[in-house]
Amino acid sequence: RILSAMSGLGAQDDSLVSSKALRNSLYCADLSAPTYHRALKSLLDQGLLRPPEGRKTGVYRLCV
Repeated sequence: RILSAMSGLGAQDDSLVSSKALRNSLYCADLSAPTYHRALKSLLDQGLLRPPEGRKTGVYRLCV
C-alpha cells in the first residue's frame, strides 16, 4: 500500500513525498499506526524508499 501511495503521490521521477502525505493517502489511511511504521521501516531497510541526503525521516523518495 505504501508503494502504491508513493507511486500516486510522487508521480514525477525523483520526487519527494512526506510521511504525513503517505499516512493520509487513500492507500494507507486505514492502516494502524504500528502497521504503517513497520511497513515503512521494511521498505526503507529493503532500499525501496530512502530519505533525501541530509535527512533521516519525514520525506522519502521511491527507489524502484
